[in-house]
Amino acid sequence: MLEAAAPARARFYYLLYAGGFRIGELKRHGRKHLRPDYGTYGAINILRTQHLPGQGENRSSKSKQSRTVEFLSKYPTLILEDTPVGTWMDENDVEWTEVFFPEYYAQLENHYLRKYCNKIGVHRVTPHSFRHMRITHLVHSDDHEKDWVQRRSGHADGKTTDHYTQTVFDREPQPLETYLEENDIDLMDVLAAH
Repeated sequence: MLEAAAPARARFYYLLYAGGFRIGELKRHGRKHLRPDYGTYGAINILRTQHLPGQGENRSSKSKQSRTVEFLSKYPTLILEDTPVGTWMDENDVEWTEVFFPEYYAQLENHYLRKYCNKIGVHRVTPHSFRHMRITHLVHSDDHEKDWVQRRSGHADGKTTDHYTQTVFDREPQPLETYLEENDIDLMDVLAAH
């Protein structure tokens, strides 16, 4: 998928996967929220607030409180530095500036994703599928406790995380980092090869 996609979208898809992001979290992201000095890998503070038109305050969903995403590889912060910054007009006509997201509406983003899926012969996925893949990989990894995955994923209730533990696979899921390592592939080369 990353090889088939245009560069900006390939970086965007990888960020969705690496952070386990909801698409709404990433499209509202400003460069000021990036904390490159956080630990070894960098982190992003995800602020789940939304300005409602006609109201002078920010509101946030109780199930989507602020969280910090720790990245598990060196790549996301490098990609963030090289990802176009533009503006995004959401479904409520609220303009978000300095966001790490192409200047397209979600419907158009689904169109491009479907196009890339057809190109490489996989079932249709949505941008949210990258989040599900990441959480599934983390849950089924022996490296992380369920509580850690729950906090990292921003699940208010452990039952949500439990759904991922009960998934049955034809073959064991493999995180992207493992695939890259086993096949001696440099992710940055893939993302820059367009």
